[in-house]
Amino acid sequence: MPQTEELTNLEVRNLLLEVLAYEGEDIDTEGKTFKKYHYQGSEADLFRLLNGLIIKKKIKPVHVQMYSEAWGCDGSLLYEYHPINLSRNEILKVFQEFHNLLTQGVIAPGAYGSYGTRLWTSVNRLDTCNRENHVVDWA
Repeated sequence: MPQTEELTNLEVRNLLLEVLAYEGEDIDTEGKTFKKYHYQGSEADLFRLLNGLIIKKKIKPVHVQMYSEAWGCDGSLLYEYHPINLSRNEILKVFQEFHNLLTQGVIAPGAYGSYGTRLWTSVNRLDTCNRENHVVDWA
């Protein structure tokens, strides 16, 4: 895909799912992944790692480098090319697909914390005991 093309909803969804399942340490400056945090984290964690994956795969031109942030913190508001390498329309698609994943039970809201920018997400995995993580398994 040429770097100037806008990402489609399907591509954004696939990138979000890839970030959630990613096991390497090269999409974050400190090597953080959802696996290391027992598949729990905030929206900001997901969006920061999404930016790292976009940079690693050279999907879009780099306007914003990878950056470090404490796991689970609120993070920054997303706007065009800061703090993520996406256009305004692509950011809207990220939020749309994030909420689709919530609605479809792929990620579960509110494992810890509250709603809004502090939303903690947990990836639903049928092969693990989610009672330990205080997560309702929707699948």
